[in-house]
Amino acid sequence: MKKKTQLRPAVLLVPSAIFIVVIILSLVIGQPFTDTLTKGFEILQYNLGWVVSLTMLLFVAFVAVVIFHPIGKIKLGGPNAKPKMSYGRTLREFVVVNWLMPCLFGFIWFAIFGGTVLYQQFYGGVDYYSIYLEKGMEAMTLEAFNSVPFAPFVKAFMLLIIAVSFITLANSMISTIASMSIKNSSENEETPFGLKLFWGIIIAAAALVFTLAGGIDGVKMVKTFAGFPIVFLGIVMIVGFIVYMAKRPRDAAGNFEYEEAIANAPDNGEPCAPPSPTMEKLKALFHKNK
Repeated sequence: MKKKTQLRPAVLLVPSAIFIVVIILSLVIGQPFTDTLTKGFEILQYNLGWVVSLTMLLFVAFVAVVIFHPIGKIKLGGPNAKPKMSYGRTLREFVVVNWLMPCLFGFIWFAIFGGTVLYQQFYGGVDYYSIYLEKGMEAMTLEAFNSVPFAPFVKAFMLLIIAVSFITLANSMISTIASMSIKNSSENEETPFGLKLFWGIIIAAAALVFTLAGGIDGVKMVKTFAGFPIVFLGIVMIVGFIVYMAKRPRDAAGNFEYEEAIANAPDNGEPCAPPSPTMEKLKALFHKNK
């Protein structure tokens, strides 16, 4: 018998109210606000040069990772909910596949295409910097692909990859947030379509409002300032992970001990440290409406 879906009213009503407030503020002060952020960034870049420009670019990328990864990669739900991506994998496999391999790919990508752009800028007679100033980074990226073989096919493939990346990210985020909105969510059951449609409309409308109010540069600035507090949450998570690893039980030889309660789990039983009182209180607070 299919169990009835029980919604979490707070998870639905609070973001909806925030979204309505954001729309009102965007319509009233959206352009001045985004213009202020953009002008402030331009003043810093004018006074300090490329150091601030590069630092802010890397900071925006870092904040984007900090914002999306905890929600997009870890499924939050009831007490028995499991992380969809990492469940059944060892810590070593998770680190290699999700951290080391993307870093290696990024290193190779930037070395090839970044080196190509620098070579063309200094020795190839192509002024990519002027293109960047006049038309933006997106136009410069498309222009950079003109120096590689089969440029039209490479550009089409790049646009396809960008579309697939955005669709995949949006789909995973919508599914995760929708699963957070119900009390009896399970990793083996798909979230109701109506709930995912609701969150999809909310996210798409928010993106449209910010884009129309301040353009791409305004969206980048808003994302940077809105995601900055989450950086501190990430720092707290790192400290908590280190404390957790330090408390994990070990045997006389110094190896981690495996708990009998999860010895037969698909991940072969991950060692588990005793839960802290603070974490138990937070878990009880999060699931009090269940």
